[in-house]
Amino acid sequence: MIPRISIYKLLYKSLVIGVIASCFAGCGSPDDPTGEALLTPTEKGLSALKMFDYDEAYQQLSKVQPTLAPTDPQWLEVTFAYALASWHRPPPNQRNIDQAAQLFNEMINAKVSEEWKTRAQLSLARIYEVDDYIGDKVDLAKAREIYRQVQNRYPTGDFGYQASLRLAQTYVQELEPKAIEQGIDIVREQIARDPESPWAAVAYQFLGDIYIQANGDAAAALKAYQMAEKIGFSNNSRTDAYLWRMAGWAKQIGEEPEAVRLWTHIVEEFPRSPYGTLSRDNVREYALQYPEKGITAPELKTW
Repeated sequence: MIPRISIYKLLYKSLVIGVIASCFAGCGSPDDPTGEALLTPTEKGLSALKMFDYDEAYQQLSKVQPTLAPTDPQWLEVTFAYALASWHRPPPNQRNIDQAAQLFNEMINAKVSEEWKTRAQLSLARIYEVDDYIGDKVDLAKAREIYRQVQNRYPTGDFGYQASLRLAQTYVQELEPKAIEQGIDIVREQIARDPESPWAAVAYQFLGDIYIQANGDAAAALKAYQMAEKIGFSNNSRTDAYLWRMAGWAKQIGEEPEAVRLWTHIVEEFPRSPYGTLSRDNVREYALQYPEKGITAPELKTW
């Protein structure tokens, strides 16, 4: 199965959590340190959304959003959050999804900044791209149309990468060789346009996952991940797991020195990793097998 790139989570964190943080500034009291008694429905809704409690977020924000005019300073943030809550509240159903799509369209058609309009477009396209429940029908043509609109306005930068990666995913998920290659080309072109962006690491890892899972090409996957390593992996907390995967590919294609480098990196930089002991043992085995190379296995220090 070809993995999806979870751009939505990155978008969610950058847009919503910042709004929530600003709402809590100064909240709380000696008798109520959490500030719960002082919170408005908007603040409660955003707090629930931060905890991924979409149903509670929806219940709270439904008290507010319908009363706000597009000219209200809170309308953009509340409408975007309300749309997310409606879209993801369980159980997923067409009525909730249609409501979310309507809210995103309202944002797109309102007199708002290009950035907010783009956020709404990316979210709306995502609705068309994915199936949220059994029987839900995707509309890849519509999703691609919207992603290309964003891509044309933002050929580089965060929005450019988000649009290109999601556009590529619409082709990759077809699981047809020609479509997969088309998705790969979209990502390569985006990297070529904006090679210095931190998003390039996400793009390289996306390519690596496609190369190995769709094409079984460990060499290409390793090369892509090596590029991501140079830039800095998309998720630092999973660096050891990425290095472990790379080492496996290196060993598979006969690049043992590269595998040793990666195993050593895990042992030295991530000694508490679940891959630490295995990596150390692999280096030891290689050192014993090729004593002429003069390799000393690193010590695993967990203190």
